[in-house]
Amino acid sequence: ALLSALSHDLRRPLAAATAAVSGLRAARNSLSEHDRDELLATAGESLATLATLVTDLLDVSRLQAGVLAVSKSSVDPADAIVPALDELGLGPD
Repeated sequence: ALLSALSHDLRRPLAAATAAVSGLRAARNSLSEHDRDELLATAGESLATLATLVTDLLDVSRLQAGVLAVSKSSVDPADAIVPALDELGLGPD
């Protein structure tokens, strides 16, 4: 199940970045500057997401190997929940 979820999470941004770069290559001079900027933004966002996922995966690997230390600290739930809701694009509702 973990491998299936991981494959899906990695495949989505990789496919988006690949499609954006392929579109840039295929339509080299026929794209408007706006369309080119959108494809570059899509590729950049997708690659950043992919890098974050790989970093998270490496961190989990380090945790399991005992190389990365975990320390507990008190956290106000709002400090964790509000940014998560913002990242998901969910409003106050």
